[in-house]
Amino acid sequence: MKNLFIITSILLSAFLVSCNNEDSRETPIVGTWKLVEYFGGNSADNIGWHPIDNGYTYTFNGDGTFTSTRFSYCTQGTYILTDSKLTLKFDCTEPPGLSDNGVLIENFSWDEEYFILTPTYLFCDEGCAEKFEKQEN
Repeated sequence: MKNLFIITSILLSAFLVSCNNEDSRETPIVGTWKLVEYFGGNSADNIGWHPIDNGYTYTFNGDGTFTSTRFSYCTQGTYILTDSKLTLKFDCTEPPGLSDNGVLIENFSWDEEYFILTPTYLFCDEGCAEKFEKQEN
């Protein structure tokens, strides 16, 4: 019985340490990201990735908050990142360009060192997406 107690204690301790380490991991999206390219076009010859000068930024914090230069009238909020979706809840009520009380839901994917957002709230015949590059602090 004593051995069972010791083994159970060891396993429980290992489990708790494992859970604690998972919680303290930094999410790969944490940091400042700048829009550097968009995907789209207005003709069959023009569809593809196009560079953007002075793209807007998102700064994602480890506590689930973010700031952004995307909208001048609405610059912060909270986010939830899952495997394939990024939900952005801006701290403003229905400003122009946002839907559902300031919530934007984007399809999310990685492309090497970039992350790509594809809006779920727009319909683009030829596709549309935005590519972000991590900025050095």
